[in-house]
Amino acid sequence: MKISQIGLEILLLLFAGTGLFTYLTILIYKRSREISYILGFGALFIWTIAGGWLITIDRLTLMRGMKFGLHYYGYFEKLFPVYLDLDYFLAILYYFVFLFVIQITILFSFKKRKQESPVQNRPIFVQHWKFQLLSLFAVAMSFLTIYDTFRDASVHGKSLYITIHSTENIFFSLHQLLNQVALLSLIIGFLVFLSGKKGILFVGKSGKVIMFLYLFLMILVEVYLTIIGNKHEMFFGIIFGFLFYIGNAGKNFSLSRLGLFIIIVAVPMTFTDLVRGNPVNKFFSNIGEVSIVVPNSGHNEKEDELTKKYGLFPGFNGKRNPVITKVGSILFSNELFCSHMSMYGVLKNNVPITYGTSFIYLAESLIPKPIYNNRSPDIYQYYSEKVNAAPGQGYTINHATGWYLNFGIVGIIIGAMILGLLWRYALIIRATGSTLKSRFLRIFCFVFLIGLTAFIPTLIRAGPECYKSLIFEGILIPVMIIFIASCKNVPKLNGPMNNDVKISS
Repeated sequence: MKISQIGLEILLLLFAGTGLFTYLTILIYKRSREISYILGFGALFIWTIAGGWLITIDRLTLMRGMKFGLHYYGYFEKLFPVYLDLDYFLAILYYFVFLFVIQITILFSFKKRKQESPVQNRPIFVQHWKFQLLSLFAVAMSFLTIYDTFRDASVHGKSLYITIHSTENIFFSLHQLLNQVALLSLIIGFLVFLSGKKGILFVGKSGKVIMFLYLFLMILVEVYLTIIGNKHEMFFGIIFGFLFYIGNAGKNFSLSRLGLFIIIVAVPMTFTDLVRGNPVNKFFSNIGEVSIVVPNSGHNEKEDELTKKYGLFPGFNGKRNPVITKVGSILFSNELFCSHMSMYGVLKNNVPITYGTSFIYLAESLIPKPIYNNRSPDIYQYYSEKVNAAPGQGYTINHATGWYLNFGIVGIIIGAMILGLLWRYALIIRATGSTLKSRFLRIFCFVFLIGLTAFIPTLIRAGPECYKSLIFEGILIPVMIIFIASCKNVPKLNGPMNNDVKISS
């Protein structure tokens, strides 16, 4: 098999860039000892570079990746084909520039002198019944906002997820926010419970009844989110909860308790892709029939047509193991490719720079729709139109691509510096927040870094406009949830505490 020179250069760029990115990630962790950076950089890499590795290797091996479950080839028709050419080399290079500037910005913002540990205030007491009642109210209101859509999908045998996202609903944004409140209230409360009576910032009374109520409500909310196909809230919740528990438990960290939380949230999340495209009535009548569409285990004429059309190889006749393709199709989700391909599409189609339209959209979005509904298109809408993306489906744009479309290469650097400074500042204010007297500010300082990191998988798949969602959804919503459930002072804690509930460590 002959490897083209540009294909080899792209592969070498991926090796060198990934190596430097890994080195800088380790260096930042050593200086900060902050697990948030490890998780955040992992998310940045997955939705920015990982797709490049898969596409490059797949192309160099004449698309043999379909044997292992890769199934992104439909995007060659819906978006554009990807070739190993100069534009693809530049796309990956720009992505690495974006990542490196973020890391270098964080590194240069660290002070050389060792910071003193601030004096800790008394922990904030939270009431678990408030978390639970807030979650129950939110999920009930969420269901009411889509009741008509739910009924329509059930009667006509439609996919609930597709129906919700394709039907005009003035309460859709509210529906999304309520879903996040419903799950996040339970996650935060449950993790305060698991942190025990020695929680650094948050403590609360609890017993076996409270624990079982949390488990019951979490199952209820997650089944609801799985049925409607919402994975964003659960993915955000896993990262947010992981960092919240580590930060609040401190030295009392228990791997088994953290594992229990991850299993409770992660297992239902894996089923969302399996039910998104299935009719809701079929899901209820025979859940065992739910399956994911994967490449066939034998010859496929449609795949032959695509491979011939885009010059990959003259046809694929190899047998495929159905188990391997099913597992691979889940591991190699198409989410890895949409965002990654965006920079290549912009360069290949010579899409003009907009010179700041994202910020015009941001300014207009602050005005309520009933007052001003004629908003300018956001950068994603501009991108999808210019690359002639097939209408009626949701694609994503990489954050670096969004900045590039606004201000070119300078935009990539500016966007990376803003994210890097914000991320570093979040760590600084968390370190000083424990000394503040204001309950609201103490909660905000603790949540800022956690919310920002947990929101990065969403931020990296959107343009600069996503900072509005970061502020409201990623930071202010969890802050307000905790503030509502908290009390000014820690009362005398009579009765069993969290650590009295036996969960093996």
